[in-house]
Amino acid sequence: ASQYTVLANWVDTQRAQRKKRDKGEAKHQMTDARMARLNEIEFIWDSQKAAWENNLEKLKRYKQDNGDCKVPKSEARALSAWVDVQKAQKKKFDKGDPKAKISKERIAKLDEMGFVWA
Repeated sequence: ASQYTVLANWVDTQRAQRKKRDKGEAKHQMTDARMARLNEIEFIWDSQKAAWENNLEKLKRYKQDNGDCKVPKSEARALSAWVDVQKAQKKKFDKGDPKAKISKERIAKLDEMGFVWA
């Protein structure tokens, strides 16, 4: 295994231990001291949330540069794909699908910046 695979596994373990602690499970290894040390280095506890926020910042910069949130695939393929996912997730959310991976808070953040859902 590469050094990055080992690191990725360690990071996953830290996140899992934190979740156990947060759930009140007796068997976890996430002590106050360990959590404080990880927080000191700005450890990312929720990688999906961090990735979403990172893409939101990219979209804000795109809007600042282009005046809208209509990201063409030809300019920014990854950001355009993320925009498409947000639209698809909002459709699920609007239908009451419990598997929708977008929250009211995220929808509000996108609405605030003039996101075009259709």
